Amino acid sequence: MKAGRVFILSVLLNLALAGWIARQLGRPSGNPVTAHPAPASAVARHRGPTASVAEPGVSPALASWTNRFHWRAIETNDFVQFATNLRAVDCPEKTVIELVSARARRALRRCEVAAEPTLPFWAAGTLRESTRQEAVRQVAAARAQILARVDQALGSGNFIADTQLTENFVDQALGRFCTGPMSEESFYRLQRAFERQTERMTTLRMLADNVLLEADELAMAQSSQQLRQEIATSLSPAEFEEYGARMGIFKMSGGEVRFDATELSAAEVRQIGLIRGRVAFENQEKWMDDSALSEAQETQVSEDWRKYLGNERLAQIERATDSNFKALFDIGRDRQLPKDAALQAFELRQSTAQNVAAVRADPSLSAEERQQRLAAMQAEAAAAIWKVLGAEAAQEYLGRAGAWLTNVNQL
Repeated sequence: MKAGRVFILSVLLNLALAGWIARQLGRPSGNPVTAHPAPASAVARHRGPTASVAEPGVSPALASWTNRFHWRAIETNDFVQFATNLRAVDCPEKTVIELVSARARRALRRCEVAAEPTLPFWAAGTLRESTRQEAVRQVAAARAQILARVDQALGSGNFIADTQLTENFVDQALGRFCTGPMSEESFYRLQRAFERQTERMTTLRMLADNVLLEADELAMAQSSQQLRQEIATSLSPAEFEEYGARMGIFKMSGGEVRFDATELSAAEVRQIGLIRGRVAFENQEKWMDDSALSEAQETQVSEDWRKYLGNERLAQIERATDSNFKALFDIGRDRQLPKDAALQAFELRQSTAQNVAAVRADPSLSAEERQQRLAAMQAEAAAAIWKVLGAEAAQEYLGRAGAWLTNVNQL
């Protein structure tokens, strides 16, 4: 009887324990997780044509979505549409420019190869020339079409066909120094303007086969005018002024004026650069062109400088362009001579040249008398130069630019 009660009690305890265990196993552990659907904007932006959607019978709160990107959804041969597709998937603008530019450069190379004339090697005369000119026209037209679509895709000034400037940092640094401080966008717009000018001028010369007729000269002048307009619109007023000042300075005797041999301040140098830059800019055909101004333009520049600087300081600029003076100045600086030593030696040379010219033009002198006077002038000038510069500096000057000291006939 007692054993039966114990058995019944044991069964009841086991059942109670089993029930408690069942309840513990059925209770979820930790905090419940609520599934949130992705924001509609994110789905619209990232979900492509093959993104998954909620299956029938599945709660929208538990539906999953994926970011399945396929390049074929963006790929196209049209530059404008390609750029549009890239921007639609939030591609960074710099990357858009790089991708479209790379394809445009390949397209430009392909159109040149495709337009090459296919003539038998014996073809000559008018047939070969007309075929060549037609090929040039086809290349120019194809390139113009490509460049127009790229500008439409990226905006004018953002495509650089020649990668030399962007890849060669030395050239880029020199270019920025020449143009002056300006924004990144302005610098590349300026470079693009010069590329367009190069395209136009190259095509004109190829069509004319470098035999320029009046119509070709007119077309080149119009192209240069277009370049000036593009430069003016590519830069801000402050950038344009600085560019003009620097171009004006570079235009002065090919950039060979030794301003450190003058007493001009940096502000004065900049101002005379602006004065010349206004004239040089109207005359230039390409960036850093060394073509000289006309005689009338040079006269106008000199007169404007004279009004700004005065006669004495204008004479300093004219002297600083003289190769003989620059040689004397360099020798004096390198040998740490007195500051006015180069000036005294140069004035000796100038006065000797004037005296030699007077002796040559004197009709009252016989040939023998003329030769004697020239020899005396030569000896006197050499002694004076040796005294001003010293023996070592005078010997160096004799080897560099002072050959007249042993032969005044070179003056």
